[in-house]
Amino acid sequence: MNSPASISVIVPTRNRVQSLKSCLASLVRQKPGGRAFEVLVIDNGSSDDTRSATREFEKEHNSIRYFFEPRPGLHEGRHRGMKEATGEVLVFLDDDIEAQDGWLAAIGKTFDDPAIALARSEEHTSELQSPCNLVCRLLL
Repeated sequence: MNSPASISVIVPTRNRVQSLKSCLASLVRQKPGGRAFEVLVIDNGSSDDTRSATREFEKEHNSIRYFFEPRPGLHEGRHRGMKEATGEVLVFLDDDIEAQDGWLAAIGKTFDDPAIALARSEEHTSELQSPCNLVCRLLL
């Protein structure tokens, strides 16, 4: 039996340290069902305390990694996150989202099916009947 796919959660941010703290707090509480996971905070040129706040989370949670991206823009942050990610599954999360318990495990379970290539959800909860409302399957 193969081990479950690892997950990289990519969180681009810029000057929203309070929202980011709540987001990170929700992510470090996740129990990903035996999967390795990392959280990549991509700082798009913040002038607030984003760096120091993320570093505080890094001290206690080795799953969090901080990167400074001088080019502003959501797409720049996502591209940098994809470049730095080590996970097999990439998850993009806005910095103002608080993931509910079980959310990351639900995403991971979706990708247990090797034919799943892409999934999208409007919700950040594990309470959905299906964790993703749009699933694209590979045509093998």
